[in-house]
Amino acid sequence: MKRFDTWIQKTPNPLRAAVNAACLLVEAEAKQLIRSGYYAPAIDTGTLRNSITHRVDPQTSFEVYGVVGVGASVYYGRYVHDGTAKMARRPFLADAANNKKRDINKTFVQHSNKLFTMYGNG
Repeated sequence: MKRFDTWIQKTPNPLRAAVNAACLLVEAEAKQLIRSGYYAPAIDTGTLRNSITHRVDPQTSFEVYGVVGVGASVYYGRYVHDGTAKMARRPFLADAANNKKRDINKTFVQHSNKLFTMYGNG
């Protein structure tokens, strides 16, 4: 079974590619929201913005999930995003995902079409 799982991870997978592309869209939008000053004064050194990244983890060939988040070394990212009792929230990740919903849907449609081409539709 382990060899099969390794083979699945090395095989081109339109679902994994779609999740990766969607994560890249959200990641770029979150960085742009911070860079543009939308959440001013969210930028001081750029450490938070530069730590935004994504990860795509395939569980099987039919189950893939992606995570966009702030690097572990930037402990204050959660406080900037969710706010505190003394600081308003700046939900750059949630807003980025909402802003890119339409593009994410298009991405999944494009990759689904590739899947149908690979495996046939009949």
